[in-house]
Amino acid sequence: MKVRVLKKNEILFRQGDPGDGLYYIHAGEVGIYTDYGTAKQVKIAELYSDQFIGEMGMINGKPRNATVVSLMNGTQVEHLSDEDFAGFFEKNPVRAFQLMEQMSNRLRKITRRYLELCREAYVLIEKDAQAPAGKSN
Repeated sequence: MKVRVLKKNEILFRQGDPGDGLYYIHAGEVGIYTDYGTAKQVKIAELYSDQFIGEMGMINGKPRNATVVSLMNGTQVEHLSDEDFAGFFEKNPVRAFQLMEQMSNRLRKITRRYLELCREAYVLIEKDAQAPAGKSN
């Protein structure tokens, strides 16, 4: 196992780093940030024990799109490279289902937000279309 123990505020990986595998959180918690360390920094999520992080970089081979930071001392993460991936899930089949569930939940959340924004845009367009000529909202 390639388990790494992180201190509070220690960076696991940075936005823009190569997507060289994923991580399984054995213990603790991490924060996911965009533009970490800048005035535009935004925490977009927190992940906890028995969750995965960084899977998209492994799947699509693109650079990391966020920075991951430990939120507590003693956070334990295991790095899984492409080579480790199949063996990890072979030994821990339940974890494969956890990863699929986590990704499915993320996709549902993104889809829900997308539909909300579409609904908001539709309402604005309809409102503008019903406004008297020359008066746009």
